Amino acid sequence: MAGKSEGSLVLEGTDTAAVARLAGELASTLQLDGVTYQLSTARRQAEENNLIQQAADAFRARAHATATAFGYKGYEIKQFRLDGNHRSDSDSIGAYAVLASRSIESDRQRPSVPGEGGDTTITLTVRGTIELR
Repeated sequence: MAGKSEGSLVLEGTDTAAVARLAGELASTLQLDGVTYQLSTARRQAEENNLIQQAADAFRARAHATATAFGYKGYEIKQFRLDGNHRSDSDSIGAYAVLASRSIESDRQRPSVPGEGGDTTITLTVRGTIELR
């Protein structure tokens, strides 16, 4: 009976150079299917928190401009929702493939694994309903 077995190993860390070195070492004995990078949860949340004030200011400015355009003196925010997302360059370009096998790699040096994660775009959107007054 023949079969195929697959598994995955996730390396996480804040030192991308050390993670890349370790992945390179592992690639000398394992088949490395791909490498992707993403922003840590703590860093993403910190950046989103920095964007909240900017998003709120932009929402209030737009609400004020709308009230003024329709001849009202002001507005009241009735409800709002914050939506956020993030996308890394490594998500859009796909996984970096390193095909290595024990027999081939025994005669060569370890494959290179990218050590830079690229850029991440974080978006925070404020949606809401206002009542003109």
